[in-house]
Amino acid sequence: MKTKRRAALFMAATIALGAFAEEKKKEPQTVVVPAGTRIMVETIDTLDSSRQKAGHRFRAKLAGDLVVDGKVVAPGGSILYGILAEAKKSRRAVGKASLILTFTDITVNGQLVPIQTSAIQAVTDATTKKSASQVARGAAIGGLADGSKGAKTGAKVGAGAAILSGGSQVRIPPNTLLEFNLAAPLTATIP
Repeated sequence: MKTKRRAALFMAATIALGAFAEEKKKEPQTVVVPAGTRIMVETIDTLDSSRQKAGHRFRAKLAGDLVVDGKVVAPGGSILYGILAEAKKSRRAVGKASLILTFTDITVNGQLVPIQTSAIQAVTDATTKKSASQVARGAAIGGLADGSKGAKTGAKVGAGAAILSGGSQVRIPPNTLLEFNLAAPLTATIP
């Protein structure tokens, strides 16, 4: 009987040591997401050139996992924070409305990590259709890369059609898919 008890204790100790060694292997790692990486986000807040000014802060969430070398740096749904670099409303007789937005921070494992991104610009006037189609094309590419039919459709409609409302304002409603690139590498610590 004592031999069985000793064998059971030995087995339990071996399992505990194995679990401890396994946990020790999972120390946090530093991962670098390279500059130029495409990131697809979905807006949370409404952005409107007739109501907001440069400096206005807004939120978006990752439309899919941010993955580097098979490691998830930030899961889909992680919050990003951005700022309006420019917000102009059009004048009555002439002028154009425009929004220029960029992202400043991303949430990684519950911590805010600063990021530098390319700017996204939406303008009303003769270049409006060109700007919207460029955003829609980029968003559609992101949706295709993600492989989700819903994301693909949402990217085309959300960024291409809903981003502009009339010639007097630029309005980006919640749930609009936008794509941008990292302008500088993003360094993050993951478990």
